[in-house]
Amino acid sequence: MSRRRLYLLSVRISPDRPLPIVPYHETTHYQVAPRALLLMTTATRPLHKETVGQAPPPVRGFLRRHWLPLLLACVCNTLAVARVQYVPGLLAVACAAFLLLQARNLREAAVTGVAFMCGTAILLNYWMVPVLLKYTGGNWLMAIGCYVASWTLMAPFFGLQFALFAFLRRRGSSAAAHWGNALLFAAVWVLFEWGRAWLFSAVPFMSYAWGSAAGQSTVLLQPAVFGGVFALTFLLVLPAYLFAVSWYTRRWRAALPAVTLLLLQLMGGWALHRAAESKAASMPSIDVAIVQPALSTDLLWDPQNGNQLVQHLLALNRQAAALRPALTVWTETTVPWTYRSDDDFVGALRTTSAAAGSAMLLGMSSDGTAADPLRSNSLYLFDGAGALQGRYDKQELLAGAERPFVGGLVLPFQSGNGTRFRAGSGGAPVPSAWGPAGLLLCNEATIPAQARARAAAGATWLAVLGNDNWFADTYVAAGHFNQCRIRAVENRKDLVVNINMGVAGVIRAAGDIAARFDGHEPAARPASLQLHEGLPPSHLLFNLLILVVLSTCNRFLFTKPPKHTV
Repeated sequence: MSRRRLYLLSVRISPDRPLPIVPYHETTHYQVAPRALLLMTTATRPLHKETVGQAPPPVRGFLRRHWLPLLLACVCNTLAVARVQYVPGLLAVACAAFLLLQARNLREAAVTGVAFMCGTAILLNYWMVPVLLKYTGGNWLMAIGCYVASWTLMAPFFGLQFALFAFLRRRGSSAAAHWGNALLFAAVWVLFEWGRAWLFSAVPFMSYAWGSAAGQSTVLLQPAVFGGVFALTFLLVLPAYLFAVSWYTRRWRAALPAVTLLLLQLMGGWALHRAAESKAASMPSIDVAIVQPALSTDLLWDPQNGNQLVQHLLALNRQAAALRPALTVWTETTVPWTYRSDDDFVGALRTTSAAAGSAMLLGMSSDGTAADPLRSNSLYLFDGAGALQGRYDKQELLAGAERPFVGGLVLPFQSGNGTRFRAGSGGAPVPSAWGPAGLLLCNEATIPAQARARAAAGATWLAVLGNDNWFADTYVAAGHFNQCRIRAVENRKDLVVNINMGVAGVIRAAGDIAARFDGHEPAARPASLQLHEGLPPSHLLFNLLILVVLSTCNRFLFTKPPKHTV
């Protein structure tokens, strides 16, 4: 005997689209509107079986119908990442959420995520082709392959992310359902960012966090102190979803909660920034000299230019010593050969710095051992007398350049002789005259966990040394600096940045940029660095918030189908 079910029938008496016919237990909100007549009836089989049972329109038709919001999402997201702009990032997520509200099944939700990521990456990663052609000796197959892989590898994660939200979201059009879905959408987004940050720590563009769009605003950056860049993502995605609901329902008053959230974020960020500035006023500081060598790949790696390179660097070192700084900061891999204590070049740098009473932070490679001949990408810290205080070996090697991808794939770089490196271990801060130094190399600045580990271990200041020669003329160099800015706010530590052919400077613990220099011109620049003792603020409460939202704001908790009897 078939079970009797109760079905909801919408009888169309106006130009508005009729409500779909769904089982009674799957509906959560009922409203008798003046434009529609709602009839309740019982039957042993669904009414309008030809409508209920027919297959949904193809996904291709879904994307064709909603091509405009998809295009807006991709373009705005490209601007948000390339220009580090908050408003385009907010609009991009709102457009993506609007598409999700239109999706009628998990397949359409998944395809929305895939299309959103593919469209963004196609526009955003244009720089890969010319850069890889230059550094692989004109290998078109490798250049095009990496460009295609940059969006085909990322897209499935967004397809799964959007499908999971569509599966968990609550049904209905009540205010409680919209708020619960907004919280759930933001929490699911953060959950997948956590996963990508862990899986793809060696591939920066794969671990990108959407909260990085706030990197240009000192005020909007401040909530990062409670949950890192992931807290910024949550606070961007949450109002974006509410804007999308307002757009979808065509009730513009529904956007008021989103506007209120943004205003609260601005006011809270202002208060947090003022408090951080007040605390920093009593902190000690030191003078630093940031040496920007502006080394091209030809000058750095061509053996014919060895003497020219050495004379160029020694002249910059004399300029730095003339500033009488407490610390001189160089860049990653200042010279192509490995460090030796009796190296003439290193000895000349140490002698000049010691005469000025200046400590020195220098990037050089280190030789391997007989058991493991691979080099290490290292930083060496010397005290004011020229004695070696400590060494740091890079832990998160860049996949494809410093270590192979999964499966042994490496990029055949023409410059650098295809050198492969050995990952360091430990990562403890290096002792210095001003407290422990948290040292990071290049792409490690894009990994929140790396800077967090140094700060949690007692570092009083942070330093990022890198080399952006690969993409010196693209948006990536500016984005690299903004990632450093987020790391400073997350951990409430001053951070000195020196990136060859990139952006250099000093970022305060409160997020203010104390100094910023273009690394395309060789120079020794003066700046000051404040020292902050103590542990960074805890992110535990934010992490618990995400877990609570995921476990409570879903349809399984609030919707229980009634028991049927024959």
